Amino acid sequence: MNERPDDRLSEEAERARRALLDAPPPRADAAFRERLRDEFVTGAIEVSGTREARGRARRKTTPIRGLKPRSRAPVWVAASVAMAAALTIVIGTLNQGQKWLVTGVRGEGIVAVDGEQVSLSDRTTLNRLLVPGAEVKIPDGVEIDLVSDGVMALQLTRRTDMTIPPPPSRWINRHTDMYVRYGDIRVTTGPKFPGTHLEVVTPDAAVDVTGTTLAVIVQTNGTCVCVLEGTAQVGRMVSGTGATDMQPVPGGRLRFVWKGDKPPSTDHMRDMERTKLTEFRDAQRPWLDGAPTPK
Repeated sequence: MNERPDDRLSEEAERARRALLDAPPPRADAAFRERLRDEFVTGAIEVSGTREARGRARRKTTPIRGLKPRSRAPVWVAASVAMAAALTIVIGTLNQGQKWLVTGVRGEGIVAVDGEQVSLSDRTTLNRLLVPGAEVKIPDGVEIDLVSDGVMALQLTRRTDMTIPPPPSRWINRHTDMYVRYGDIRVTTGPKFPGTHLEVVTPDAAVDVTGTTLAVIVQTNGTCVCVLEGTAQVGRMVSGTGATDMQPVPGGRLRFVWKGDKPPSTDHMRDMERTKLTEFRDAQRPWLDGAPTPK
């Protein structure tokens, strides 16, 4: 307010103006000072305009009381679960054994794989269908050789009725089961077999293989296990109980597990089976030692 006299005012008005100039400034009340301090601290004092504008600014800068910071634990838990699942899939995939490949066929005829009729000369289809879990029936006069990279080789011969087993895995849980319902099969293990456990199951017998060359011959009166080299454990398969009376059978010997209650018998291996097992082992040795399998 200007302290110089205003000529436009009357004498009485001029005295009132002078009195206002000389009066001390009014003191702000406590509520105003508190509001002013809050607006300064929060930054709302910089907002001009209406009371609503200042209120909006205060709401933006004043934290809401009673709300806790959002926990990030569920995010980490979900990420950990996803990572563990992905790692399990990767390990499971890498741990899978090498698939079975056909290395030899002999004879002529039709092989039944899961009910599909396949010519013995169609090796491409045989390789596609002879996978773990496939049901296979081999006619008389036919033989098929299969190998899983360096681990073991199988020979399916006359009148064999069996389920193709999964090849042994690479590192973890190296156990595999083979179910033979009828016929003759031959097995020889390779340099990558140590540490693997193969169990051959027939209607009458159970055979534990930990590294050997042997034949399992399933007949109507029982199961004969002939061991060329190494040692196999052979016992009786009892429904509802499992394998019982497991006994070691060394190279050059056989054990016959009879159907019914007749006790198993042992004997020397027959020369004919010895010759067949030796030929099979020697024929598969290149594939087991790393030679490329035939296409």
